[in-house]
Amino acid sequence: MDTKDSILNRAMGAQIAAEKAALRPKKSVRELIVETGLSESTINRILSEAPRDIHVTAIARFARVFGITPQELVRRAVERAEGFGGWWSDGPTLNPEAPVSPPVASIADQRQKKNPAEMTDDELEAIQKKAAINDEHMDQDESDLP
Repeated sequence: MDTKDSILNRAMGAQIAAEKAALRPKKSVRELIVETGLSESTINRILSEAPRDIHVTAIARFARVFGITPQELVRRAVERAEGFGGWWSDGPTLNPEAPVSPPVASIADQRQKKNPAEMTDDELEAIQKKAAINDEHMDQDESDLP
């Protein structure tokens, strides 16, 4: 019988595999190596039928590639393991046919973007101050720059 930990690990591996399969354009294991910074053996182990413990940083790296938050990836994996109640009770089973949830918008996409014409003077000043902090040449004429 599977332990609760092994069921959650299998569900997470299955969810990561499902998210990988849903990517458009498709990504190879080689591309995942580059984009996650994880080794080929780690990626293959996670995508296998019976992955061992999956480190939280690996979950975060995969989530970034999939354009979702780590919390969303974990939520989907728990759902795949028949929900938190099913996973937490005695005798849960993995549902390999669980649907892949549609990806959520990235954090950057979720931020409301305003048209500068609709912004208040205070909002524009705040953006300008933030830019000045990040751009040491902001107050110089372009002709003064090398």
